[in-house]
Amino acid sequence: MIKSIRLQRFKSFNDLEFRITGSKGSPQNIVLVYGENGAGKTNLTESFAFLRDSVLTLSPSDTINPLADEAKGICYLDPCERKETSMPELCSEVRMIGSDDGPRITVTMSVDGHDARYELSMDARGFVVYEALNYMINDRS
Repeated sequence: MIKSIRLQRFKSFNDLEFRITGSKGSPQNIVLVYGENGAGKTNLTESFAFLRDSVLTLSPSDTINPLADEAKGICYLDPCERKETSMPELCSEVRMIGSDDGPRITVTMSVDGHDARYELSMDARGFVVYEALNYMINDRS
């Protein structure tokens, strides 16, 4: 479950961290987002669509086959949903106006009780300059 998302230079957000955790730091089952018109509610929800669409821009041979192999025939990405676009095109839709740099998104989540973190950073042209997924598989203590 998602614990937080940080958006930098993403649409109307220069630097926003949106936490989706309760008082003890555990992820919430239900999250409601409300606010005045123009506050950024849609931009926040579009960040999740952007992450989904960024995966769908990859070549099916790069994503679908390895995922299907690892999941023993179960594939979570539908090749019919592939976007006919590129990362630079996607980035141009979400990059903050007036920014000299591209957007950066950091998602912190809880997976099987362990924290995981995904980071995606693009340059001003919309090319990926940094991508990382940090997740502890086993605790050796």
